[in-house]
Amino acid sequence: MLVEYLKWLANVVHFRKKNNKVKVCVDFIDLNKASPKDDFPLPHIDVLVDNTVGHSMLSFMDGFFGYNKILMALEDMEKTVFIIERDTTTLFHDMMHKDVEVYVDDMIVNPQIKQIT
Repeated sequence: MLVEYLKWLANVVHFRKKNNKVKVCVDFIDLNKASPKDDFPLPHIDVLVDNTVGHSMLSFMDGFFGYNKILMALEDMEKTVFIIERDTTTLFHDMMHKDVEVYVDDMIVNPQIKQIT
């Protein structure tokens, strides 16, 4: 029998919910400490809401489900996070706060067609 020790190990935390069911969570605190920090500040939610006023149509997208559908090779199973190029914001800079608003993993697309009031 071969014993392997993982480089990254996260504790599982259980707690009982109000409806008496048990919720299982993973504590990634050590992985979070080892991860590089991104100094991109979160936008204020009231600014995001104000920027959607006057548009006749909005499209809301949740990046969570797309993120969690990425396949992973077996040899990489111990790794649970990945990064994308840090200059992604530069690619979409012209669209940010005009056509697209982003908050964590949620995106709102504002078409350029505005209602005439």
